[in-house]
Amino acid sequence: MSTEEKPTTEKPPGTEMPEVTEEHHARAKEMMESYDDQRPTITLPGSGGAVAGTAVNEWVDDDGNPKYGDVDKDGAPKEGS
Repeated sequence: MSTEEKPTTEKPPGTEMPEVTEEHHARAKEMMESYDDQRPTITLPGSGGAVAGTAVNEWVDDDGNPKYGDVDKDGAPKEGS
């Protein structure tokens, strides 16, 4: 920047807001239906009672046992796992 140029403090023009149509509302409603907020939280196996979020709920079976990996009866990883 030369000594003759001065920085401007003017803000650039804002972005024009798009028009929201019924199609947009329908698509948003369809997207929201994909979220299943009715999934329960669970107690994380081997944690001494810590509550886990809904994502962890998919890692355990209906009895609360992990679906993946080798674990002992308390839910802790087995030696060498």
